[in-house]
Amino acid sequence: MDITFMAKQIGLPVEEVQELLVLPPADIYASNFYRTLVESLDYHTLSAAMPEVRAAYDQYLPAVVDRLRSDCQYMGRPMTSSTLSNWVLGFLHEPAHLGKMVELHSRVPMQVLEYSLPEILSILDTLGSAGEEWKRAIVVMSLPLFASA
Repeated sequence: MDITFMAKQIGLPVEEVQELLVLPPADIYASNFYRTLVESLDYHTLSAAMPEVRAAYDQYLPAVVDRLRSDCQYMGRPMTSSTLSNWVLGFLHEPAHLGKMVELHSRVPMQVLEYSLPEILSILDTLGSAGEEWKRAIVVMSLPLFASA
């Protein structure tokens, strides 16, 4: 994954993101720095924008899934707009369960994660500041998925 891209989405220096990504996922979740990142996400803004985010994902996510199938030969069950938005808010509401993200994505090939993250984020480009906060939340929550195992 492009660490510079991730750092830009979160608003952190590349070096800080690199420091996290060299850790195993469990250590990221245990990190005070990571917990601070999660706690800094604006749950109110994310929640208020959820209908708009779902509508954008309803419109554009099927094309992303089609590209994953054709470009990456991914035949797994794709994420829906409801699943994606519910997981973001649900895990932020219950951050003690964030560690389940790695388990839930364990069968998704790294190539698919790397390909899909920028695609999933680009759908939010038209949503203004709420879209930026959603991008930030998705990348923060995705960091452990890209960490060293």
